[in-house]
Amino acid sequence: MSDEKSWNWIESFFKAIPIHYLFVSFMISLFSFILYILLLKKLNFNLSDYELLVVISTSALIGYELAGVQYFINSIRNIIKSLDIYTENKEFVKLLQVGFRDRFIKSKIYYLIIMLVVIPFLIIDPIRNKDYLFSSYILSNWAIIIDLFNYIVTLLILSSMATILWIILNISFLVNQISFKPFKYFSRTSLFYCSDKVGTLYSIKNLILKLVTFQFIGITLSIITFLDPREIIYHEIIFLIILLIINIIFFLYCSYNIFRIFNNNKEYELEVIDQCIKKENEILYEMLSEDDDSKDINILVESLYFLNFLRNNRKLIIAKKYYELKNIAIFICTFFIPVITFIEILFQHRIISHVVMIFHSFLF
Repeated sequence: MSDEKSWNWIESFFKAIPIHYLFVSFMISLFSFILYILLLKKLNFNLSDYELLVVISTSALIGYELAGVQYFINSIRNIIKSLDIYTENKEFVKLLQVGFRDRFIKSKIYYLIIMLVVIPFLIIDPIRNKDYLFSSYILSNWAIIIDLFNYIVTLLILSSMATILWIILNISFLVNQISFKPFKYFSRTSLFYCSDKVGTLYSIKNLILKLVTFQFIGITLSIITFLDPREIIYHEIIFLIILLIINIIFFLYCSYNIFRIFNNNKEYELEVIDQCIKKENEILYEMLSEDDDSKDINILVESLYFLNFLRNNRKLIIAKKYYELKNIAIFICTFFIPVITFIEILFQHRIISHVVMIFHSFLF
């Protein structure tokens, strides 16, 4: 991992361990699952199938969120570093890099977002006079330990989710910044190739899709972890719906700004090609206008080939589309994962049971 200053405590934690963060995250999830099972056995607590699913999803979610935070911080850092390739204004890129890092290290809004995410989950149960602590019903040190462990896991999950929200806001800011000068023509180095398949623009486009997909899967695990089908808790439903809406807005907003960058680059490349075609036509006209027989046939042929090359590339650039069916399909499919999970839990797993019964009756 890089020796640069860490952007948050999660990155500092991973840097302190000389093992890849993905493996560390997996081990955290595995350790959480084993510890949950061992502590519940000490309390002689018999897990139902659904409660076992909650333990699995909670354990998976903590490692998933921690790994996600580190992955997206690494991705953002690499993207910002690559921006100076596409503009001559190196000072602007440097300011953008420092400003982006400072928003993670120094911004008070980041800590405000963490508080807004974490505090409702900690105070809502006392307000509703609900008590889900094992230690309230079982007089045992093991009950106290599992309650403390459960609080720690919940805090880690919620703070990681808040950090992902902060990353979303900052990527939105980054996309908005590069959609204006000096990045108006974002990929001048790829003169005859639209930049949706190369360079930083493609990296940002991919990062946005990965982040939205990551969030939809994370929301699905959160639904399983936090929502109890036996007792609907509305503040958790509201939080997860808001999270879902934020991701949809983020995807649409960033996609629109990247579309603007794509169009600006497309217009620029068409303008350059038109200038080249105009210049080449003028050269050909001058050569063909000469009365003497000293014309170099090879030069004429090369010029015609080059002119044909320019026209073909112009057609390719005009035909190039920003939106890809694959990306739209991924977005829609991953969006329906938390929606279906949410509906299924609200109906206390009756939907899947009915579908299975219908399918079984159809076959047999």
